[in-house]
Amino acid sequence: MLTITDETGKQVRRLDLDKSVGLRRVAWNLRGDPPAPASGAGGGAGQAAGGAAGFGRGQMVPPVAAGRYRAALGNLVGDKVTPIGAPQSFQVFVIPQ
Repeated sequence: MLTITDETGKQVRRLDLDKSVGLRRVAWNLRGDPPAPASGAGGGAGQAAGGAAGFGRGQMVPPVAAGRYRAALGNLVGDKVTPIGAPQSFQVFVIPQ
């Protein structure tokens, strides 16, 4: 698992990774985690269209703001994450058009 956090330590995105042996490359689309479906939701139209309620087909979570972020690899067992190696910091910039 790869966890992206902002400079305050708040989780922005969590990505599941291929667990087989070997070298891996991961691409993050600079978008946060989609919102969790509302509890008790019966599979409404937003979920049937391929996403959490309000984020159906064609709707995307907006990109993150420019700033400093951190990526950390971890092993998820149940709901506990054990870090693997040191987190890596990086900067997100807006490229003027």
